[in-house]
Amino acid sequence: RPDLSLPSVQYIQRLLDDPSPCSDCNFYRAEKPGILQGILAKDKVEPNTILGECPEGLESMQHDCPEHDPNCGCRGPIM
Repeated sequence: RPDLSLPSVQYIQRLLDDPSPCSDCNFYRAEKPGILQGILAKDKVEPNTILGECPEGLESMQHDCPEHDPNCGCRGPIM
């Protein structure tokens, strides 16, 4: 949803607009309400580097972050 993660939506749109083949794509699954899991990348498309912010009201929510990503928080994935 653009209202929750505009940079991620724009990245997916750039992937779709670019006619080159996917260079590193391994789509794992999609979950409701619109979570994509996997790797989506093309050589000619600059990767998204902007982390999503916590939705309003969830900024102070505690998260069980994995050891390799101790600051996982509310952000969405970097696509």
